[in-house]
Amino acid sequence: MNPRAALLLLLFLGLPGLAAADGPAAAPVAAGYEKLRAQIEALFRGRDAPPALPAGTINPFSRTGRLVSAAPVAGSGVSPSSDQEILERVAPAIPVRGFLEVAGHHAIIINRKTYQAGDTFTAIAGDAKVEILIKRITADTYTFGYREAEITRRLPR
Repeated sequence: MNPRAALLLLLFLGLPGLAAADGPAAAPVAAGYEKLRAQIEALFRGRDAPPALPAGTINPFSRTGRLVSAAPVAGSGVSPSSDQEILERVAPAIPVRGFLEVAGHHAIIINRKTYQAGDTFTAIAGDAKVEILIKRITADTYTFGYREAEITRRLPR
């Protein structure tokens, strides 16, 4: 006899016996399932509402150990009040990775994208998103603007 046919025959003959096992033998299985479900719920209870991180958390993947966001440090009680202060907090966290010059036009690389003078991008300042304008790019520096404020930084070498 073919091994596959023998297996099918055993399964076919064994199925009526399994159907009859729904009675008293099913109660211990259901109790064990409920116990297991309670253990799983206890393990994953904190996953839906994780505890809040302390303020001023350092990013472990940053080479310089800067703060994660441009939010004010806890306990200082000072929030940025002017456009210049917001720009001064946001600008150091913007990852400018390179400089391009093609046919006399300068561009900088931020997050794997190229930006020219006049382009805008969104940066996070605390809980708010701010639109940063790239005002000027030279061979050595670039200038960011936010509303009326400006800040000039040196290109990485």
